[in-house]
Amino acid sequence: MTNTEKPIIVVKYSGEAMRAPKEGPGPHPIYEKEALDYLVTEIKEAKKFADLAIVVGGGNHGRGAELMKLAGVDRETGDKVGMLYTVVNCRILENRLLEAGVKCELMSAISCPQIGGDYVEKKAIHWLRENKVILLAGGLGHGGCSTDHAAVIRAMELKAKKVIKATKVCYLHESDPRKNPQAKIIESIGTKEYLVYGFKQILDNTSVTQAQECNIVIQIINGFVPGNLTQAVQGQKIGSLIIPSPQI
Repeated sequence: MTNTEKPIIVVKYSGEAMRAPKEGPGPHPIYEKEALDYLVTEIKEAKKFADLAIVVGGGNHGRGAELMKLAGVDRETGDKVGMLYTVVNCRILENRLLEAGVKCELMSAISCPQIGGDYVEKKAIHWLRENKVILLAGGLGHGGCSTDHAAVIRAMELKAKKVIKATKVCYLHESDPRKNPQAKIIESIGTKEYLVYGFKQILDNTSVTQAQECNIVIQIINGFVPGNLTQAVQGQKIGSLIIPSPQI
């Protein structure tokens, strides 16, 4: 397989991926070396099979809604600070990837010239085809949208057909498995069905609606299980698929 034949895939990690998964009230560390070592290993292996663009959230620091409560700031300020958190996370991940010998480029939707380049779609595609991992920071550059939404938009722009959301759940379930151990696993679901079920805690409705419009598949995997990312980029049956519903 030549490099040009490899698919472009957008991978969305939450900021929490930069630390070991924690349950219950904090305080929790913002970063953990072991978690970052794990991320680098997973990305390095998966990039053998796909050209990867990585979107990283900022949840290990905090989210815009949390800042509104904690700091008393307005929504616009909270969202912009949240975007800066994603830049910080991408810069740290970039450093660790480069140390591991993984070629990568940081591109941001908000201009941070001393940290990374501005996001430019054609340049991103060029670097992907140069076998570089692209780290996409800053969301979409404006408030009011999640990094999940940003991942879907970037997938559309980069001509990717799939977004992999690496989270801490293995599957979608018909009900909360923490409350109902017998909750049925959903291995595949259409975007319109997803919106009816309302799994907002996994992926917001705006992101799924956008995936429907752009004909992009979203794959939900447990990002904390070694090898899951590589299996997903290879197209193996793992986790849950959200598939664009047929147009009527």
